[in-house]
Amino acid sequence: RHKILDCMGDLALIGVPVLAHLYARKPGHELNNMLMNKLFAERESWSYITINEFNAMTGRNQDVFETEDEISETVLNSVAS
Repeated sequence: RHKILDCMGDLALIGVPVLAHLYARKPGHELNNMLMNKLFAERESWSYITINEFNAMTGRNQDVFETEDEISETVLNSVAS
């Protein structure tokens, strides 16, 4: 649990909310930093959108999700489209 919280904290340092599905094996601050450096070095790997753009893209009219599975499913379906 400590490592998960560390990873979430490191991602929070980006400065904007991150909507992602992350799997980590033996994460640590150094590995998390390497991930962020790699991600930001590849501009096509991510995008910045507003909640209104996200809702329009996914067809949702709200910014509150019921479960984490609903978030993951919505994002995966959006990316696949």
